[in-house]
Amino acid sequence: MTAAVADPDAQPATPSEVEPVPTTARPDDPRPWGHLPETSVLVVTGLLAVSLAYAGGRAGAGWWVDPVYWLGQLLLFVPPLLRILIGRRVTERECAGTAMVLGSAYFVAAWCYSPLEFKFIDELQNWRTTTDIVQNGHLFSYNDSLPISPMYPGLESVTAAVVVTTGLSVFVAGVVVMGLVRVVLTAGLYLFFRKVTSSARAAALASILFTAAPYYKSVLAKFIYGSMALPFLVLACYAAMSAITGPASRRRTMTGLAVVAIAVTVISHHLTSWFLTATLLVALLVFSYRGDRVGIRVLSGLSVTSGVLIGTWILAVAPTTPAYLSPALTDLTRGIAAALGGRSQQSDGGFVRAPLSEALPSYACVLVLAVGVALSALWVWRRHRSDPWIVVMTLAALGYLAVPVIRVLSDSGSEDAVRAQSYLFIAVAPVLSLCGLEYLRRAGRPRWLVSTGAVVATVVMIGGITSGWPPAWGRIPADHMVVDGYENAVDPQGVAAAYWVQASLPTGQRMAADDTNYTLMGPYGQQTMVSGTSGLYRTSTLTEADRAEIVADRVQYLVADRRLTQQLPAGGSYFPDDPMAFRYTSPLPLADLTKFDRVPGVARLFDSGDLVIYDLRSLDGAP
Repeated sequence: MTAAVADPDAQPATPSEVEPVPTTARPDDPRPWGHLPETSVLVVTGLLAVSLAYAGGRAGAGWWVDPVYWLGQLLLFVPPLLRILIGRRVTERECAGTAMVLGSAYFVAAWCYSPLEFKFIDELQNWRTTTDIVQNGHLFSYNDSLPISPMYPGLESVTAAVVVTTGLSVFVAGVVVMGLVRVVLTAGLYLFFRKVTSSARAAALASILFTAAPYYKSVLAKFIYGSMALPFLVLACYAAMSAITGPASRRRTMTGLAVVAIAVTVISHHLTSWFLTATLLVALLVFSYRGDRVGIRVLSGLSVTSGVLIGTWILAVAPTTPAYLSPALTDLTRGIAAALGGRSQQSDGGFVRAPLSEALPSYACVLVLAVGVALSALWVWRRHRSDPWIVVMTLAALGYLAVPVIRVLSDSGSEDAVRAQSYLFIAVAPVLSLCGLEYLRRAGRPRWLVSTGAVVATVVMIGGITSGWPPAWGRIPADHMVVDGYENAVDPQGVAAAYWVQASLPTGQRMAADDTNYTLMGPYGQQTMVSGTSGLYRTSTLTEADRAEIVADRVQYLVADRRLTQQLPAGGSYFPDDPMAFRYTSPLPLADLTKFDRVPGVARLFDSGDLVIYDLRSLDGAP
């Protein structure tokens, strides 16, 4: 890595302290791929263990499911980690191959969770947008389930093109597209880390550490529009670096590639494009401070381009984006105000409300990473502050220190903090890897220190799982419907009812439902779902307040799932915008869900035994 202006105060590393770049094996080398085959066998064994645990969960197997799952996770993560940490000669091919094998294995593991259909709420919402594109032949059709989704159609338009071209279902096409996205993300991260650290070993280690990000093993592998945008954020950063540090003959080409990657990011996902712009601005500040004319020129152009594209897209296509994202900022500011006033916020669950066995590794993960980032920043200041890109990554990594604050202060702290880590780990992983390897080498690589580093990294991986998604109650697929269980709540009965609604009712009818049926009736049923209607399910007789709510919210149909009377909600709430969330001590009374059977004029349109759909249009004053 080159710098335009040398820092006279920086302490240059001695030759013995510089990480030797592993060279590609010679043509006559008997093992050009090193120990990658052996590592791959262990990784695949871990993948098989995880998939076996998932199959066991769906079959209702017993005690062995959880231990096999965790054994699989250890086999996936630890062998590549140890090989990169202690291998005496690790070739460039082995480093790149290790990153690709591990990234691909984690994607397959995520697919094994639900190998036949989309079940996660965000996947169903993006499925609806994709289906609308296929059926209507154009973009930007309104999606009541997630109105912002059609405004950022990068993922859905590509998937729709695959569906139309090949005749595949949206699910199969989505899995194929997301598999390619994972390959691009993994390769892009390795190349980016390689360029930042100037070390193949550090790049491989950073790629391994990135898999410990809380959403990497699940959400980032799902059919979600944000997952499509992340590889292009990485590609834009890599192209920007290449345009600045590479030969002048390639500057225009790499700058053009960066512009294309920025454009794809902007039309694919709102928040990812904002993180990209913030990264470019941080880099611009660093290069401006150093007086690097090339860096200033390239980064100024890319920052302005990114800002203009974001603004133009919001004004022309997605004007509701600020309003859609503002609640997260509002939650945080409200939490800060409450903390300053001596009041505690009501967390949305997850990290804060997890059982002790889940909370301990989650807290340990946050603590280890926060300390590691702080110590690495000091190391970079002492030894690498002459390298602008390492400084940029370190400044971005310091943003991780805000994670504990967001978790504690924001009303939706768990989700907001975990989402942010998908971006922050792009900086955290290479900084920790570079500084950690340099420190190990400087200390002479004593076995106890290497072992400690491996244990710490494994704790981070475990904490990423326990603080990420799915939570403990949904980590293994269930053999039955779980009330408010997200993926485990989606069952054939609910899906069939939603498709019946699509075939039997006009599109866009206003419908009230519990969390799970709210999720299904919107995308599959193509209805307009009404939130904030939990009061309709909490009285054993239809009160005047209920009638007023039905009229005010213009509720035409209501879904009553009698399974809500048999289980407490796994996720803490029975209904969207539920004021009783996390305060239920017993399931809902059956009389509260069957009261509409006793109301004159209310028709029962659908009854599967568990699911009943009522027609409320005949009520006095009803819409």
